[in-house]
Amino acid sequence: MALKTKALKKAANKVAKRAVKKGKELIEDAADNVGPAVKAIKKAAKPKVKAIKKAAEPVVKAVKKAARNAAKDALKASARQLKKAAKAI
Repeated sequence: MALKTKALKKAANKVAKRAVKKGKELIEDAADNVGPAVKAIKKAAKPKVKAIKKAAEPVVKAVKKAARNAAKDALKASARQLKKAAKAI
């Protein structure tokens, strides 16, 4: 019985090593194939991203302008309050 179990363990180890080696090879091949695929996806998406940015540009400008105006209004109001407070003193 001892010989059979040794032989089985040896065979199992051999199969496991082959499986690990084959798995590593598959992963390396997959990694090699992913790079060009990612480049292709980026290339295909580039015009769409550009179009979205171009479409959103007026909205972004309007939001920035509104924020600037709100800040200016707040500063003016603060200045008026300070002037009133200074006159009251």
